[in-house]
Amino acid sequence: KVPANIAMTLHGFAPMQVSKPFVLFVGPTKSGTTWIHSYLEGRPEVAMPQEVKETFYFDKRHENGFDWYQGLFNVTDQTKLMVEVAPSLFHKPLARERVAERIPAAKIICTVRDPFDRAVSHYFHYRKRGVEAMSLLEMAERHPAVVEAGLYEKHIRAWEDLFGAAQVYTLSYSLLRENPVEFCRQVCEILEID
Repeated sequence: KVPANIAMTLHGFAPMQVSKPFVLFVGPTKSGTTWIHSYLEGRPEVAMPQEVKETFYFDKRHENGFDWYQGLFNVTDQTKLMVEVAPSLFHKPLARERVAERIPAAKIICTVRDPFDRAVSHYFHYRKRGVEAMSLLEMAERHPAVVEAGLYEKHIRAWEDLFGAAQVYTLSYSLLRENPVEFCRQVCEILEID
């Protein structure tokens, strides 16, 4: 693996110039990210992309450029940090590398959930979006993210390899379900807000 600072030089990218500390919740899908987004979008000290939950900048819309991406955030005098909740990035190597190239100082937060429960929830996520009825196995074969996004050890290690273990955090989905107040406390502690 090429360290992020060397990769930036090799690829010709400069780190993204953000005006505030940056935090990226990378998911994966079906691990509490919608709840996190809803909680944080009401916080005046947090600037998030406007009118979208997820920008898809680092995976599907990278060609739009950094100016487009930065323009999605409403930074005000009250803003202490910028946050995107982007669950689709968790298991995508190219997206990971783009984040490391553009925002190497970002805090990365992964939410972990029982892999089987997450896969079943992801299955029903696809069904609600119109994918035909099929077994969980068939769904996983047609849509590999159903299983791949739950391979926590593999993907968290890959995020740590790029950002360093001190910049990568994990939060428990089961804690969110059992004790949302404590979950919020942990989120705020990582974000360094009240």
